[in-house]
Amino acid sequence: MNSATEAFLDGILKELNGEVAKNWTKSYEYFDFLKDLMTYPSLSLFRDFLISRDIISLMLDFAMDKDSPVQLPNTIEKKYQIGSSIQM
Repeated sequence: MNSATEAFLDGILKELNGEVAKNWTKSYEYFDFLKDLMTYPSLSLFRDFLISRDIISLMLDFAMDKDSPVQLPNTIEKKYQIGSSIQM
């Protein structure tokens, strides 16, 4: 996989705690895109990349929010919670 593709997918994952959490009711396509990357056999290269980026931990951390035992460090200053305003 080339570096541009990796940078694109890393950017997609970084949005999980940003715009995706902020607009979670409008993010169907985001999750559908990730599901497609993970499930289509012909896209196994992408699946391997996402697994190497701990996609399962990221998704669990996102879904569990403050109750997450993982509490992954956020790469942006302000973290949004699902359906809320900015949390400092």
